Amino acid sequence: ETPGAERVYREILLPCAPVLSDMELAGVAVDVPALKGLEVEFAAVLEGYTERLQAVGGSRYVPTSYPQTVQLLYGEHVRLAYPNAAARTADGLPSLHLPVQFNDQHTPATGSDACDKLLQTGLTPRAEDFVRALRSLRLDGQLYRTYIQKLPRVVHDDGRLRTNYNQHVVRSGRLSSSDPFNAQNIPVRREEGRRIKAAFVAGKYRGKPTTLVSWDIGQCEFRVAAFLSRDKELLRIFREGRDIHHERAMLILGSEEQARALRPYVKTANFAELYLAEVPTLTVLMNDTAAEVEARTGVPQARWSEARVQRLHDDFWQRFAGFAAWADHIQAF
Repeated sequence: ETPGAERVYREILLPCAPVLSDMELAGVAVDVPALKGLEVEFAAVLEGYTERLQAVGGSRYVPTSYPQTVQLLYGEHVRLAYPNAAARTADGLPSLHLPVQFNDQHTPATGSDACDKLLQTGLTPRAEDFVRALRSLRLDGQLYRTYIQKLPRVVHDDGRLRTNYNQHVVRSGRLSSSDPFNAQNIPVRREEGRRIKAAFVAGKYRGKPTTLVSWDIGQCEFRVAAFLSRDKELLRIFREGRDIHHERAMLILGSEEQARALRPYVKTANFAELYLAEVPTLTVLMNDTAAEVEARTGVPQARWSEARVQRLHDDFWQRFAGFAAWADHIQAF
């Protein structure tokens, strides 16, 4: 019924179906021993986070308890105001009395997003350590339960994971998978997620060695943005075959060596700006990048203040004025 839908079905979806069927039958090899090693390592890390949290909340504090966490973060008056948070198990626990963050249901939020916002409110060292430990526990705990523990259990006897591929589930048109879960969606922004993804290996198929190949459409979103916005600077960069992240780092610093060091941060900032991230969110992302660079290189990285991020943010919108005008028009529309 939708104009053009039949053409998409016949010229794109149907021809891809046999390929996806072969992919489903073949599966992908998984390094189960590596995942088992990660399971032991993550369990110890999560226990360490729990100990840091209990150093503030006491030994009877259970981080998975929503009422107790609301009590620890915000206080008894907040907990008792919301039925879902008012369990008596939180009675007597201390509180940091932090600024209350709310989720979409207008109830006190205790997830990693709330922790990101709290970290921008000027916490005491004690409160900051608690919130950072809670954030890490939330993020790493999700990886641990969803992937590290689950993956080895769904790998077939031949050492391969088989999943169903879907062409028409994700609105962007990207491939997704289901049953046992969306294996296309393993978060790789953080180092912990990349280590899980590294457990997918080439292996052997039907007794023969295989090669695992990864393709990426370089800076695809920025190329689309350049085309739609007709921003002169973006178009110039891509027409000259340049790397937009390195190019912007060079424009900011002017030194090749300094630009190479700044590129990971500019890349983080560029993609966040493309999706209209606010400065507080961008500050969290930049400090996450600093932690990743430090872990990867062993070189201490300076943390990003909101003032420093604001300057980088302003530079983006001034430098790519055509994109800025287009983005304003789209938002107004």
